[in-house]
Amino acid sequence: MNTKLAALAAVLAVAPLMAGCVMIDAKDNPDVRISVDGDPSLERLIAFVVTRDSVMARVNSNGCTSKADFGTVVRKDGTRARVSLTRKREDNCRALVASTADLTWTYAELGLEPGGEVRILNPFAGR
Repeated sequence: MNTKLAALAAVLAVAPLMAGCVMIDAKDNPDVRISVDGDPSLERLIAFVVTRDSVMARVNSNGCTSKADFGTVVRKDGTRARVSLTRKREDNCRALVASTADLTWTYAELGLEPGGEVRILNPFAGR
């Protein structure tokens, strides 16, 4: 019992110190640009990573969130794309401590060419 309380206290103490992050892999293409707009009707992202050929989004999870629970909307304008992620199914699992899930879509899955400009329309919450 004391071990569980100590673990929970440690998680609660560290949680406010965790910050959201945005990472860009610009090694392959320094022209990759990131823009976050933040439509409040879309899923709030804890973090996201855009590389030359994929988009990873970290979202809140109760333990059962998967990529199949999300839909993507991609609007293309030349080499630019606006991507939004919408949750199709709620995660109704009951984890002891709320967690996150990292979900990755390749540019091919999104119908995009590698190295193009991507604008994420979801709000960025951080932690």
